[in-house]
Amino acid sequence: MLRAFRAFDPEGRGFIEAETLRTLLSGRGEVMTEEELNRMMVLAADEQGRVWYEDYAQKLANDGRTI
Repeated sequence: MLRAFRAFDPEGRGFIEAETLRTLLSGRGEVMTEEELNRMMVLAADEQGRVWYEDYAQKLANDGRTI
C-alpha cells in the first residue's frame, strides 16, 4: 500500500492532497463511489486536506479487525 501511495508522491513529501487521491480513486481501476470516498476521507485526510499516507496505512493496520 505504501508503495502505491509513494508512486503518487514523487517529491517525497509524505502526503497526497485529498482531492488528488479522490480523483485517482474515482476514475481508475475499481472506481469508488462518492459515499465510499467520503467515509475514507474522514479517517484519511487531515484538516488541511492532506493524506499523510504512512499514518493512514498505520491506522488501517491497527483498526482492530482480525482476518
